[in-house]
Amino acid sequence: MNDLLGRKITYLRLSVIDRCNLRCFYCMPKGGIEAVAHKDILRFEEISRLVRLLAEEIGITKIRLTGGEPLIRRNVLELIRQLGEIEGLRDLVLTTNGLLLGKMAGDLAQAGISRVNVSLDTLRPDRFREICRGGELEPVLEGIRAAKDAGLHPVKINVVLLKGINDDEVGDFIGFAAEEEIEVRFIEFMKIGHAVAHWDENFLPANQVADEMEKKFKLASLPASRTTVKLYKIEGSNGKVGFISSASGDLCEKCNRLRLTSEGLLRPCLMSDSDLDARKLLRSGASDGEIVAAIQNLVSTKGKPACYETSRNMSRIGG
Repeated sequence: MNDLLGRKITYLRLSVIDRCNLRCFYCMPKGGIEAVAHKDILRFEEISRLVRLLAEEIGITKIRLTGGEPLIRRNVLELIRQLGEIEGLRDLVLTTNGLLLGKMAGDLAQAGISRVNVSLDTLRPDRFREICRGGELEPVLEGIRAAKDAGLHPVKINVVLLKGINDDEVGDFIGFAAEEEIEVRFIEFMKIGHAVAHWDENFLPANQVADEMEKKFKLASLPASRTTVKLYKIEGSNGKVGFISSASGDLCEKCNRLRLTSEGLLRPCLMSDSDLDARKLLRSGASDGEIVAAIQNLVSTKGKPACYETSRNMSRIGG
């Protein structure tokens, strides 16, 4: 199905839980945020039913599981297996902070995950604890290698560019990508939730960093799917590096996604205030046809957001 701007909607970002086992300073307050009550989180059978309708009637072919931290959702492997059985889904991927990836990579691959993105903003153990307010770096690095060994290719690392915090590690990450033969993507800091308070101080344009790295490293430009992305192959390696202008560029240009929060709110846009309470429909006895009609109505109104800032925390929306 196409949206208001004629973009074909094929991609769902599915938050399976709002909780996380880290407290990254730009994602949530130090004390955390109030968790969604267990009874209010979508059950596996509800998620599977909704995804089946999205695949059959809207044309969703790709799902990315997010959180919070999706791997802390109890029995998440069973959910992945259920989703993997839905006809029409061709790509089932995962974004994780990597802390549990080392233990679960093999099982994730067997359950149906095809590839993973790991959120990692530093390669320094002390800085990791500072940014994440706890946790250890080494399990994340072990998780990245376990994902490679399990065949979850290509493994991608998402690095949020933070001026004055990790901008001195861009070269280190490029070296890491070359050594591990993975893809590292530097993503601009966005005005979302708790991050709004830090944005002016820590925002750094991705294009500026890309231009600097072109002078320091042998990078061969590659075709990119969006004008907001600069993608390179690291010469002498199978590693790749990308720079994503998620805040300064027109991220909406080719947006083909919907977002489903852990409590069942289906949103047409990261920054949108409009949503569909899918949980209410699922639990009130609505028929498949009624649910599909409501989703179609939501998709038909998906345009460009009125602004590029939201007070909702990313852990609640789904990263």
